[in-house]
Amino acid sequence: VSQSRYSSSRGIIWENSIKTLQNSSIKELLIGTGPDTFYKRVYFSPEEKETYFNTTEIEVDKAHNIFLETLLTLGIPAFLCLYLLYTRFITFNNNSMCTYLSLLLIGYLIQGFFNIDVVSVYPIFIILLSILAYCKSHGCSQALTQLPSNSDN
Repeated sequence: VSQSRYSSSRGIIWENSIKTLQNSSIKELLIGTGPDTFYKRVYFSPEEKETYFNTTEIEVDKAHNIFLETLLTLGIPAFLCLYLLYTRFITFNNNSMCTYLSLLLIGYLIQGFFNIDVVSVYPIFIILLSILAYCKSHGCSQALTQLPSNSDN
């Protein structure tokens, strides 16, 4: 068994994704090819499909890595924007709530390295980012004590 056959054949998907990135034009690196165009960009030979997916009828439509997916489909500027967005709000300080929220964000990013964004999970991620952004801009401990409560009615 090839070493690329680990974890639902992610190894061969990542290998072919990296090869595609290395052979990309400047335009593709800068603006990508558009959302959900992974299957058009990354080529899998019939032999690879049969070996790693047990069928030649499959279309691999995701990179199973949010970072590779973004680089391939949206380009380097989009990847840098997402990277800055994700890392800007990670905060470790004396306030345990901000540290816990930051650890949740890091956990999401770690799973994103091995998986894809799921529509049902992404809104929770955006809410988490929003809470972290609010906490960071207002000071973690101050922001959390100023949240509105039902007793104010």
